[in-house]
Amino acid sequence: MKELVDVKVFAVIPDGLSSAKIEEIVEAVIARIDDFDYVCIRQQWHSETLLRYLLTCNVKKEKIILYGNIELAVNYDVAGVHFLAHDDRLEAFKQQYPHKLVGQSIHTLEEFQCVSNADYFIVGPVYQSFSQPTKEPIGEVVLQKICNSTSVPVIAIGGMTEEKKVLLESIGAAGIAVSTSFFQLPLLHNFKK
Repeated sequence: MKELVDVKVFAVIPDGLSSAKIEEIVEAVIARIDDFDYVCIRQQWHSETLLRYLLTCNVKKEKIILYGNIELAVNYDVAGVHFLAHDDRLEAFKQQYPHKLVGQSIHTLEEFQCVSNADYFIVGPVYQSFSQPTKEPIGEVVLQKICNSTSVPVIAIGGMTEEKKVLLESIGAAGIAVSTSFFQLPLLHNFKK
């Protein structure tokens, strides 16, 4: 199992955004790349274009994780692949590529009961999320139950702010994952403390 050491912030380039919004987020990530431990590309239709662009801008491939795109992750030798909760490819990928990071999304306690052998979990949305406004937040209590039930690092996502990051770490989260609303915050560097 590959370990995440002292993870604080995952940047997520979300799916379903306009080209202009994607460009804005990618530029914000590149401008502040040292503030992020990992950059997760969740954008399915443009994964390879975004990946090439990040690499061209000297983002280290060891910082890049692709959502569900095994072929690109292997071909470009990036850090790893993130899988959805019920993606049955996770175990086979982990066995074939033990040196790669393997993450898994968790949205409910029920999903957590069926988790695989991931290196980290992204859990949420913890709070109301701008990028997924129709998803019901799981809240701090469920997040804490998940954190208390595993030794695997838990990364909280959904409605993150600097104040919430401190609280979530106090209840057991290893760090946070942030997407669209995060890039509008002026004091990005404070998340890394």
